[in-house]
Amino acid sequence: MKLLFAVASLAVAQGAFGEVLVDGQNPSSKDLDGAAQLAVKAVKEVGANGLIEVINECYQMRIDNSQQDFKCVWIDIAGQHIDQSFSKVAGIKPKIFWSHDQMEARAAPAFKAAGIDSYHIEEYYKSVKPKIFASVAKYMNNSSDESAEDPIPLYDVKSYCNIIANYGGSPSEFIRKGCYTQEQSAYNEIKSEWPNVPKSIRSQCDSIAKTSGPGSYALFNGCIKQEISSKEENQNFELKR
Repeated sequence: MKLLFAVASLAVAQGAFGEVLVDGQNPSSKDLDGAAQLAVKAVKEVGANGLIEVINECYQMRIDNSQQDFKCVWIDIAGQHIDQSFSKVAGIKPKIFWSHDQMEARAAPAFKAAGIDSYHIEEYYKSVKPKIFASVAKYMNNSSDESAEDPIPLYDVKSYCNIIANYGGSPSEFIRKGCYTQEQSAYNEIKSEWPNVPKSIRSQCDSIAKTSGPGSYALFNGCIKQEISSKEENQNFELKR
Protein backbone atom coordinates (compact mmCIF):
# COMPACT_ATOMS: atom_id res chain seq x y z
CA MET A 1 0.00 0.00 0.00
CA LYS A 2 1.27 3.45 -0.83
CA LEU A 3 1.91 5.97 1.94
CA LEU A 4 -1.34 7.67 1.07
CA PHE A 5 -1.75 9.73 4.21
CA ALA A 6 1.68 11.30 3.91
CA VAL A 7 1.21 11.92 0.20
CA ALA A 8 -2.26 13.36 0.67
CA SER A 9 -1.14 15.67 3.47
CA LEU A 10 1.84 16.86 1.47
CA ALA A 11 -0.29 17.38 -1.61
CA VAL A 12 -2.78 19.53 0.26
CA ALA A 13 -0.06 21.48 2.08
CA GLN A 14 1.83 22.30 -1.11
CA GLY A 15 -1.23 23.31 -3.10
CA ALA A 16 -1.58 20.23 -5.24
CA PHE A 17 -4.75 21.63 -6.77
CA GLY A 18 -2.74 24.15 -8.75
CA GLU A 19 0.61 25.92 -8.81
CA VAL A 20 -0.86 29.01 -7.17
CA LEU A 21 -3.11 29.33 -4.13
CA VAL A 22 -6.67 28.58 -5.17
CA ASP A 23 -9.58 30.96 -4.77
CA GLY A 24 -11.80 29.06 -2.35
CA GLN A 25 -14.87 31.13 -3.12
CA ASN A 26 -14.49 30.79 -6.88
CA PRO A 27 -12.77 27.45 -7.48
CA SER A 28 -11.76 26.35 -10.93
CA SER A 29 -12.89 23.04 -12.40
CA LYS A 30 -9.29 21.84 -11.99
CA ASP A 31 -9.39 22.60 -8.25
CA LEU A 32 -12.63 20.64 -7.74
CA ASP A 33 -11.46 17.80 -9.96
CA GLY A 34 -8.27 17.49 -7.89
CA ALA A 35 -10.29 17.20 -4.68
CA ALA A 36 -12.52 14.49 -6.15
CA GLN A 37 -9.51 12.58 -7.49
CA LEU A 38 -7.83 12.59 -4.09
CA ALA A 39 -11.01 11.39 -2.35
CA VAL A 40 -11.49 8.53 -4.81
CA LYS A 41 -7.83 7.53 -4.56
CA ALA A 42 -8.09 7.36 -0.77
CA VAL A 43 -11.20 5.19 -0.85
CA LYS A 44 -9.70 2.81 -3.40
CA GLU A 45 -6.44 2.38 -1.49
CA VAL A 46 -7.39 2.55 2.19
CA GLY A 47 -11.19 2.49 2.31
CA ALA A 48 -13.71 4.96 3.68
CA ASN A 49 -12.10 5.05 7.12
CA GLY A 50 -8.79 5.95 5.49
CA LEU A 51 -10.48 8.81 3.64
CA ILE A 52 -11.88 10.06 6.94
CA GLU A 53 -8.31 10.23 8.29
CA VAL A 54 -7.17 12.15 5.21
CA ILE A 55 -9.99 14.68 5.69
CA ASN A 56 -9.30 15.09 9.40
CA GLU A 57 -5.59 15.62 8.70
CA CYS A 58 -6.49 18.20 6.05
CA TYR A 59 -8.62 20.25 8.44
CA GLN A 60 -5.96 20.04 11.15
CA MET A 61 -3.45 21.69 8.80
CA ARG A 62 -5.48 24.81 8.12
CA ILE A 63 -3.74 27.32 10.48
CA ASP A 64 -6.05 30.29 9.81
CA ASN A 65 -5.96 29.78 6.08
CA SER A 66 -9.49 29.96 4.66
CA GLN A 67 -8.23 28.94 1.21
CA GLN A 68 -6.71 25.80 2.74
CA ASP A 69 -10.03 25.11 4.47
CA PHE A 70 -11.91 25.20 1.19
CA LYS A 71 -9.70 22.43 -0.22
CA CYS A 72 -10.71 20.30 2.76
CA VAL A 73 -14.38 21.18 2.20
CA TRP A 74 -14.20 19.97 -1.41
CA ILE A 75 -12.59 16.65 -0.41
CA ASP A 76 -15.23 16.34 2.30
CA ILE A 77 -18.04 16.86 -0.21
CA ALA A 78 -16.53 14.21 -2.49
CA GLY A 79 -16.22 11.82 0.44
CA GLN A 80 -19.84 12.29 1.44
CA HIS A 81 -20.97 11.59 -2.12
CA ILE A 82 -18.88 8.41 -2.30
CA ASP A 83 -20.17 7.22 1.08
CA GLN A 84 -23.80 7.84 0.16
CA SER A 85 -23.36 6.01 -3.14
CA PHE A 86 -21.73 2.97 -1.51
CA SER A 87 -24.30 2.91 1.30
CA LYS A 88 -27.19 2.92 -1.14
CA VAL A 89 -25.75 -0.01 -3.11
CA ALA A 90 -24.80 -2.01 -0.01
CA GLY A 91 -28.07 -1.29 1.79
CA ILE A 92 -26.36 0.15 4.87
CA LYS A 93 -26.55 3.44 6.75
CA PRO A 94 -24.18 6.24 5.67
CA LYS A 95 -21.37 7.05 8.08
CA ILE A 96 -22.13 9.58 10.84
CA PHE A 97 -18.92 11.40 9.89
CA TRP A 98 -20.65 12.69 6.75
CA SER A 99 -23.90 13.69 8.44
CA HIS A 100 -25.16 17.21 7.69
CA ASP A 101 -24.35 18.49 11.19
CA GLN A 102 -20.79 17.17 11.30
CA MET A 103 -19.95 18.41 7.82
CA GLU A 104 -21.43 21.79 8.61
CA ALA A 105 -19.27 22.05 11.75
CA ARG A 106 -16.09 21.14 9.88
CA ALA A 107 -16.75 23.59 7.04
CA ALA A 108 -17.92 26.49 9.24
CA PRO A 109 -14.44 28.04 9.82
CA ALA A 110 -13.79 28.31 6.07
CA PHE A 111 -17.09 30.06 5.36
CA LYS A 112 -16.74 32.32 8.41
CA ALA A 113 -13.23 33.39 7.43
CA ALA A 114 -14.45 34.14 3.92
CA GLY A 115 -17.43 36.14 5.20
CA ILE A 116 -20.01 33.85 3.56
CA ASP A 117 -23.42 33.85 5.30
CA SER A 118 -25.81 30.87 5.60
CA TYR A 119 -27.82 31.80 2.51
CA HIS A 120 -24.76 32.05 0.30
CA ILE A 121 -23.35 28.82 1.76
CA GLU A 122 -26.24 26.95 0.16
CA GLU A 123 -25.63 28.75 -3.12
CA TYR A 124 -21.96 27.84 -2.89
CA TYR A 125 -22.78 24.15 -2.43
CA LYS A 126 -25.20 24.23 -5.36
CA SER A 127 -22.39 25.62 -7.48
CA VAL A 128 -19.58 23.20 -6.58
CA LYS A 129 -21.36 19.90 -5.86
CA PRO A 130 -22.38 19.00 -9.44
CA LYS A 131 -18.79 19.47 -10.63
CA ILE A 132 -17.35 17.44 -7.76
CA PHE A 133 -19.94 14.67 -8.24
CA ALA A 134 -19.13 14.47 -11.95
CA SER A 135 -15.42 14.12 -11.21
CA VAL A 136 -16.07 11.46 -8.57
CA ALA A 137 -18.06 9.43 -11.11
CA LYS A 138 -15.27 9.84 -13.66
CA TYR A 139 -12.54 8.53 -11.37
CA MET A 140 -14.65 5.78 -9.79
CA ASN A 141 -15.55 4.45 -13.23
CA ASN A 142 -12.07 4.77 -14.70
CA SER A 143 -11.39 1.18 -15.81
CA SER A 144 -7.80 2.02 -16.68
CA ASP A 145 -7.07 2.81 -13.03
CA GLU A 146 -5.24 -0.21 -11.64
CA SER A 147 -6.71 0.43 -8.22
CA ALA A 148 -10.31 0.54 -9.49
CA GLU A 149 -12.99 -0.66 -7.12
CA ASP A 150 -13.04 -4.45 -6.92
CA PRO A 151 -16.32 -6.32 -6.53
CA ILE A 152 -16.70 -8.89 -3.74
CA PRO A 153 -15.18 -12.17 -5.02
CA LEU A 154 -17.64 -14.81 -6.25
CA TYR A 155 -17.30 -18.15 -4.46
CA ASP A 156 -19.16 -21.40 -5.12
CA VAL A 157 -20.77 -21.72 -1.70
CA LYS A 158 -22.70 -24.90 -2.51
CA SER A 159 -19.57 -26.72 -3.64
CA TYR A 160 -17.66 -25.55 -0.56
CA CYS A 161 -20.43 -26.63 1.81
CA ASN A 162 -20.73 -29.94 0.00
CA ILE A 163 -17.07 -30.59 0.85
CA ILE A 164 -17.70 -29.67 4.48
CA ALA A 165 -20.89 -31.77 4.69
CA ASN A 166 -19.07 -34.84 3.32
CA TYR A 167 -15.90 -34.38 5.33
CA GLY A 168 -16.82 -37.12 7.81
CA GLY A 169 -17.31 -39.69 5.07
CA SER A 170 -21.10 -39.70 4.78
CA PRO A 171 -23.02 -36.48 3.94
CA SER A 172 -24.64 -34.56 6.79
CA GLU A 173 -27.51 -32.23 5.94
CA PHE A 174 -27.24 -30.69 9.41
CA ILE A 175 -23.62 -29.71 8.78
CA ARG A 176 -24.52 -28.51 5.28
CA LYS A 177 -27.23 -26.25 6.70
CA GLY A 178 -24.82 -24.86 9.30
CA CYS A 179 -22.27 -24.18 6.56
CA TYR A 180 -24.82 -22.31 4.46
CA THR A 181 -25.80 -20.22 7.49
CA GLN A 182 -22.18 -19.33 8.25
CA GLU A 183 -21.41 -18.45 4.64
CA GLN A 184 -24.46 -16.19 4.33
CA SER A 185 -23.71 -14.44 7.61
CA ALA A 186 -20.09 -13.90 6.60
CA TYR A 187 -21.09 -12.57 3.18
CA ASN A 188 -23.52 -10.10 4.78
CA GLU A 189 -20.74 -8.76 7.04
CA ILE A 190 -18.32 -8.45 4.13
CA LYS A 191 -20.92 -6.62 2.05
CA SER A 192 -21.58 -4.05 4.77
CA GLU A 193 -17.87 -3.29 5.32
CA TRP A 194 -16.50 -3.79 1.80
CA PRO A 195 -15.86 -0.09 1.05
CA ASN A 196 -13.69 0.10 4.20
CA VAL A 197 -11.48 -2.90 3.38
CA PRO A 198 -8.09 -1.86 1.91
CA LYS A 199 -7.24 -3.29 -1.50
CA SER A 200 -4.16 -5.11 -0.22
CA ILE A 201 -6.17 -6.97 2.42
CA ARG A 202 -8.87 -7.88 -0.12
CA SER A 203 -6.30 -9.51 -2.38
CA GLN A 204 -4.43 -11.33 0.38
CA CYS A 205 -7.57 -12.70 2.05
CA ASP A 206 -9.09 -13.74 -1.27
CA SER A 207 -6.10 -16.03 -1.80
CA ILE A 208 -6.50 -17.48 1.70
CA ALA A 209 -10.24 -18.01 1.22
CA LYS A 210 -9.56 -20.00 -1.95
CA THR A 211 -7.31 -22.49 -0.16
CA SER A 212 -10.56 -24.37 0.47
CA GLY A 213 -10.92 -24.89 -3.29
CA PRO A 214 -14.26 -23.29 -4.23
CA GLY A 215 -13.68 -20.39 -1.82
CA SER A 216 -15.31 -19.58 1.50
CA TYR A 217 -16.82 -16.29 2.66
CA ALA A 218 -16.39 -17.42 6.27
CA LEU A 219 -12.63 -17.81 5.71
CA PHE A 220 -12.53 -14.57 3.73
CA ASN A 221 -14.33 -12.62 6.45
CA GLY A 222 -12.21 -14.13 9.23
CA CYS A 223 -9.03 -13.20 7.41
CA ILE A 224 -10.21 -9.61 6.83
CA LYS A 225 -11.07 -9.15 10.50
CA GLN A 226 -7.74 -10.56 11.66
CA GLU A 227 -5.72 -8.44 9.24
CA ILE A 228 -7.50 -5.20 10.17
CA SER A 229 -7.29 -5.96 13.89
CA SER A 230 -3.60 -6.88 13.66
CA LYS A 231 -2.84 -3.74 11.69
CA GLU A 232 -4.37 -1.57 14.41
CA GLU A 233 -2.46 -3.43 17.12
CA ASN A 234 0.81 -3.18 15.19
CA GLN A 235 0.38 0.58 14.74
CA ASN A 236 0.10 0.99 18.52
CA PHE A 237 3.03 -1.30 19.32
CA GLU A 238 5.77 0.10 21.51
CA LEU A 239 8.73 -1.94 22.73
CA LYS A 240 8.60 -2.39 26.48
CA ARG A 241 11.97 -1.80 28.10
